[in-house]
Amino acid sequence: MTTNTCKGCTRNVIIKREEIEHILTKHKGDEQLIVSNDVYHLRLDTCKACSSLMYGTTCSYSGCLVEYRAKFTNKKCPSPNGSKW
Repeated sequence: MTTNTCKGCTRNVIIKREEIEHILTKHKGDEQLIVSNDVYHLRLDTCKACSSLMYGTTCSYSGCLVEYRAKFTNKKCPSPNGSKW
């Protein structure tokens, strides 16, 4: 039986656009930690083309929201075959 709940916290894994925006606004003051918009969009495009993207928002390797992970300079793609960005 498949469900749309997170294995770790039992929350619904289908995330609304408003929820993602709310999460991202928490880091607006940390500009040195944030990649440029160009880099961010390149990373997102790579994630959206990846077969490991689940629900259009979540990386199956890390369990992270790709829009969150792609935003930070200290994060990388968690693919076991090597980072794609």
